[in-house]
Amino acid sequence: MKTKYILIFIVALISSIFCSCTKWIDLCAYNRSNDSIAVLCNIFENGVHYPDTTMQKDTTVILSSGTKYNVIENLLNFGKVGPNERKVIWSDDSNYPDIICVFILSQDTINKYPWEEIRRTNNYLVRYDYTREQLEGLGYTIIYPPTLGMRKIHMYPEFSTFYKYNE
Repeated sequence: MKTKYILIFIVALISSIFCSCTKWIDLCAYNRSNDSIAVLCNIFENGVHYPDTTMQKDTTVILSSGTKYNVIENLLNFGKVGPNERKVIWSDDSNYPDIICVFILSQDTINKYPWEEIRRTNNYLVRYDYTREQLEGLGYTIIYPPTLGMRKIHMYPEFSTFYKYNE
């Protein structure tokens, strides 16, 4: 009888450990254009959060883990997506905010202009404001330029500037 209770306790303990594991997701970017782009996600713990849709002012962000994150370095390396390329740009737990602000910038812009000027002039190709559900529905893939299936996602400039269609 005692063995039975010990076995139940062990099974319950193991189940609670596996059930409490954080779900990790890969956030991908798919560049359908013929030019290199850079992808900036405003999902940092102490960075800019929606509804503030400006690009972050500081180029260095300190995450809650204490890790320093350099925005420009990220855009030039991890956030860079070549023409017609699909790649993982971020791998993290699924504890994202309700709305994720994503900026798509031209790689040429990142190379030519200082960050403060890019930020001040809002020099980006498009800004998407994804809900978690929308991002999940797209398989955690940020697509540029937007597809017809993305027409209900809040973006600036508006979807109609990318496609002229009749419903």
